Parts: sequence; C-alpha cells; structure tokens
Amino acid sequence: MPGGGSTDDPVRQAPTRRTPPNVRASLEFTLDEGIRYYEYPILIVDDEPENLQAFCLNFRQEFTIQTANSGAEALGMLAERDYAVVVSDHRMPGMSGVELLERTVESHPDLVRIILTGYTDNESIIEAINQGRIYHYVTKPWGPDDLGVTLKRAIERYAMAAHNRSLISDLRRSKQDIERKLKQANRELQRANERWKRLAVSDGLTGLYNHRYFQERWRREVQRARRYNETLSLMVIDVDRFKNFNDTMGHPQGDVLLKAMATLLTRAVREVDLVARYGGEEFVIVLPNTPRDDAAVLAQRVRSLVAQHPFKHRDVQPTGRLTISIGVSAFPDDGADASEVIIAADKALYRAKDGGRDRVMVALGVTDRAEAANQDEEMDLIVDEDGEARIAALSATDLPQPIGLDTLRLRVMQAEKEAEVSAAQAVRAASQPGVLVPQRIEDDEEEFVVEVYDDED
Repeated sequence: MPGGGSTDDPVRQAPTRRTPPNVRASLEFTLDEGIRYYEYPILIVDDEPENLQAFCLNFRQEFTIQTANSGAEALGMLAERDYAVVVSDHRMPGMSGVELLERTVESHPDLVRIILTGYTDNESIIEAINQGRIYHYVTKPWGPDDLGVTLKRAIERYAMAAHNRSLISDLRRSKQDIERKLKQANRELQRANERWKRLAVSDGLTGLYNHRYFQERWRREVQRARRYNETLSLMVIDVDRFKNFNDTMGHPQGDVLLKAMATLLTRAVREVDLVARYGGEEFVIVLPNTPRDDAAVLAQRVRSLVAQHPFKHRDVQPTGRLTISIGVSAFPDDGADASEVIIAADKALYRAKDGGRDRVMVALGVTDRAEAANQDEEMDLIVDEDGEARIAALSATDLPQPIGLDTLRLRVMQAEKEAEVSAAQAVRAASQPGVLVPQRIEDDEEEFVVEVYDDED
C-alpha cells in the first residue's frame, strides 16, 4: 500500500482510491458555497511517527489528513491522486524536504508546498521560497493554532487558483465557441455570397449563364482575342418550332424541354466553352481560341446530338422529333467588334431557319457581306414563328431600332391592302362607265401612282 501500514492505523490513512469519498474529485472552488476545508486533502510527510500522529490528532477533525514517512512514499502517493497541500519535514533520510518539494514542481504545479524546519537561516529553504517552489515555511516547534491558520491559507490559495483556472478555462471555451460560431457564420456568409453571385449571373430556369453575363463575358473574350491575336467563335442556337411544342404541351412541359436542352448543350462542348441562355428558346455557345471552320464542325455535331436525343413529347412536333438551327460566326472574320460578330451569327441563324431548319449556317465573312446584302436585302429581317418580324440580332446587341424601317410583316400587310383597294376600284369602274381606274406607273428608281380621267366633254 502506498501509505505503508494498514487502514486501521490512526496515524497513517493511506487512500484506497484516488479521491476519498468526502473530497470532491475536481477540487474546484465555489464562491457561493464558500470553502469547505475538509474537501481539500493535505499530505503530511515526516520520518518520525510521533510527528505524524500529532498532526492527525490536532487536525483530523477539520482537515482531510494523509501521511507519508518518506519522500519516496510521498511521491508515490502524489502520483495516485491530487492533493491541495503538502507539508514536509526539512530533514529526512534519503530525500530532504526541500528536494521532495522541488521534485513536485513540474509534476504538480498547482500543489501548495509547505516545509517544517528548525533552521530559519537555511540557504536552500530561502532560495526555494524566493524561486516560488515553496509557499511557506513553519518553524519547529509549531503550535496547532498557528499551523491551522497556515493550512487554511494554503487551502484558500489552492482553491482560489483552482477557481481562477476554472474561470480561465470557461473563458477559453467561450472564446473558442465564439470563434467557432464566427467561422461558421463566415462560411455561411461566404456560401450565401457565392450563391447570390451565381444567381445574379444564372438563368433561373436552366441554370445556365444568363443573357447579361453572356454579353459581359463575350465582350471580354473579344478583347482578349484581339489582344493575343486569337480566333474566337460563337454559336447562336434556336429550338425549331418551339411555339408549336408550347402550344401543344403547355408551358410547364416547354420549361422541362428547355432545361433538358441546356443539359445536353453543356455536355456537348468543352469545359472552357461558355453555354448561356440567350432568351426564350435561344442559346449561345462561346468557343475561345476556335476557328470558324472548327466551330462549324462542332455545331454540326451538336445539331446531330439534339436531333437524335429522345426528348419527352418530341412526337408532337411536325417532324416527330426536336431539332435546332444554329448560326456560326467568328472574330475577327465576321466582325471588328463584339456586336458585329453577334449580328453575323444571328443572320446566319436566320438563313438556317429560312432554309428549312435543323441545319447549321456559317456567317459570311466581312469582305463578302456587302455583296450579299445587295443580293438579299431581306436578310436584315427575321420572321419569328409567331409571325412577328424583327431586325437580325437586334435584341442581342440592344441596338435602337431605326425609325421608319419597314418590317416584312408591314410590307405584306401593305400589299394585301393595295390588292383589296384595286379590286374595289375595278368593281366600281365596271358599274360606272366613263370612270377610269387609277393606273400604277413604275419606274426603275421609285414607284408612284398616276390617276388618269377621261373628259367626256
């Protein structure tokens, strides 16, 4: 047994467990409850049994006393459990009291150390006290009252130190908890910011980049291509007869189709390529550092993938499948700036739609565009499937519509109106002899109407 002897010995009460039943395990100090001194055990070390017996007789009613008769035995007991105070005789065989107390500094830094000595001028004691390794010394012979006060002050010192450590530990835990919560809040805020950034540049339906982001990114890509003398290609894609699909299946199924189309287009291109929703049923794909011919090959592959894909409800389309038309253009081949290249791709898309849909058309180069414009003035106009006419790529470039520019639909309406007027005049002329029908005279520069009337007189 570490204390030596049996548990029936009144002088030496060696512990059979780490903490006696009447001593709190944590040795904490609670200000609300005050200090209960018996809860803080004291270890008395002396090689003379009568001195140990005197300690027990004088203090066992007020304190929890345990004893050891040598420094080695005391170290063994300290290794088994915690003590608040250790009181050691100065002169002992084998290991002196000063040596014992100094050896407990590193292993038990919170222990309050007291030494009993008959020599107040001992240099080792004075040095140990000055260096803080010994809290107090008591001279022999000691009186119970004075030693009792010293033991109480020692326990109070230990209890206050334990209380302070508990407060510091609580503060550290609180600080760590606050830091953890702040880090978590920062992570959540960062995720929220990233989510809002994605929402700001994303299309709400398909999850692709939206029109605004495409315009900003496209201009940056054109600037980059110009700076590094690279080729940059663009594909403008339109879902063929999407209005028919929407009218037949309803807008919710139309949304499902657009989302499936976005997924298919994203999987069909490279990671460096940018896929965006252009608006409605139109999509765009930006192909960095890609010549126009290569972009045309890729566009044909994309068109074929879409035509062969088993979209749901594709059988409601006139051809029994869902198809797309694609216009391809490139910088600098088809324009000197970002807007011109978009216009060129949009015109190529119109040609693909006008040529029968489900096909890829490549934009005309800058040098060939003037001649093509003279041959086909109507290429500046695009007729949507709902019958509306618009200027090619006007919505893409946000260009103001020129005032007074005729659309294809207006021209058709005007021709129909003129035909109705001519028919009405012919009927009136037949019923009223002598009245001539206005005749139209055309010339190479312009057309005008000349009304000729016969003078019966």
